[in-house]
Amino acid sequence: MDDKTLFTDYRFNNFVNVFNLMDLGISEERIKRDLANAKIRQVILSIYLQIKVNGAILVKNQEQRIATAINSIQPFCDKIFIFDTGSTDQTMDVVSSFHNSSIVLTQIQWHENYAYMRNYVNDNVPDGWVLLIDSDEELQKAQYLTRRQLKFDLAMLSFYIAEKKDIAIKFKQNFDKEQDINWPTRLYKKTKTLTFFGFVHEEVRSTKSLKSIRAQLRIINHGSLEAEVKKFQKKERYYRLLKKNIEIEQDNVQWYAIITPDQVLECDQEWYKKHIIVFADMILKNKLKSPFNEMLLINYIKLLMKEYQVNKAITVSEAAFEMYPSNPYFLYLKNANKLNNIEMACLKMLDELKEDSNKLREARRDNDQWLVYNAIDLIPDIMLKLLTKAEYYDHAKELLNEINLTMGHHNYIEPEIGLYKSE
Repeated sequence: MDDKTLFTDYRFNNFVNVFNLMDLGISEERIKRDLANAKIRQVILSIYLQIKVNGAILVKNQEQRIATAINSIQPFCDKIFIFDTGSTDQTMDVVSSFHNSSIVLTQIQWHENYAYMRNYVNDNVPDGWVLLIDSDEELQKAQYLTRRQLKFDLAMLSFYIAEKKDIAIKFKQNFDKEQDINWPTRLYKKTKTLTFFGFVHEEVRSTKSLKSIRAQLRIINHGSLEAEVKKFQKKERYYRLLKKNIEIEQDNVQWYAIITPDQVLECDQEWYKKHIIVFADMILKNKLKSPFNEMLLINYIKLLMKEYQVNKAITVSEAAFEMYPSNPYFLYLKNANKLNNIEMACLKMLDELKEDSNKLREARRDNDQWLVYNAIDLIPDIMLKLLTKAEYYDHAKELLNEINLTMGHHNYIEPEIGLYKSE
């Protein structure tokens, strides 16, 4: 292969569109200028010719998904190494059925420490680049992506990132029924200085400098499906393992941010609340910089909502949206809590209306025929509107059926009449 075959406009455009150049710290103009230089092209070509990409998958009891995971990365890998950690279903039979010498299956013992397992895999795959994928994931097809294109991309990254830095490429991770997006490391260059840390939600770390680059390469994770969560007891296990991360790194906001209020055990509520308040205060005062700041603030707002501190939740949501105006979640939480305030106000008004109605009935007892004001039939109209605004639709509909619409004027509830009568 010569540089004319490799350096096409097509490959260049794919590279600059897929990788976040801000993460890389290089402008598109500089890349164009460099690629016009024959000597630089030769350097990149020599890097390209040496690149090997090895796939790596840890698996246990995924007979329904392992073939999809393998097939999704096979076009981009020179070899794929499958590490089975104790399958009792047909997983190993599925892997063996590929009859492909480039797919290597090994049985190993599971240790309840994801970083330990990732590091074991890292130690037992050849040197080069490692493409990670979980056994319940699949790399989405990208029309432009071929093995040659991927190796071109990696050669370009290697050229621009100094040897004194480790390289980790983060893929865009989506889930089946969740809107959340993660950016886990799924491709990295194997070195002696790069390792994984974390009993769960493990991350790549380096004893020298680490350059992390986001890429528009998309993986779908099926592990959050209810059946998968129950099958592997993920909620209980992950919570326990996250607490082990915290035992080692008590001041790392990342581990607290990953825990949601609903996951926290009853016995840990005060511990969790104490720490999340401290971190949230530091973030809101610009005293803490972390990629996990937004996640922690979201969980703090959810905690306030869980404790019915709606006004505080609104205040924090507004401050968070000012800090992170590109995050729609804060806009959602801000307005959701304002609506909660309206609902709570309506419920309070309902209680007051019931109390006042009792007073009214008591005051009118035995005197109805002598009183001037007969608008008592309109009081249910107020209650109907309050029930609707508080989203108690079934109760509102029942009340409407009891109201005699032929008596008096009911203009105030015309929208509600139209709503419920049209059903």
